[in-house]
Amino acid sequence: MPLAPTGSVVCADEKTSIQARQLRHASMPPASHRLQNVEHKYERKGASAYRAAWDVRCAKVPSRCERKTGIAPS
Repeated sequence: MPLAPTGSVVCADEKTSIQARQLRHASMPPASHRLQNVEHKYERKGASAYRAAWDVRCAKVPSRCERKTGIAPS
């Protein structure tokens, strides 16, 4: 079935459970006698869900980032 002249095509995707993390300590810049020190310990700050779509006709990318997925915990 062909697409109507006023029809629209939207391609959508979702990334769920994106881990929000924050480093415990700031990274130390390099100095003349040592390399840069990057802290690898972090604190968890929850999770986010990213939703994006591509509207082919309008060439627009509607997207948003949510703190919750909308799914109630079981």
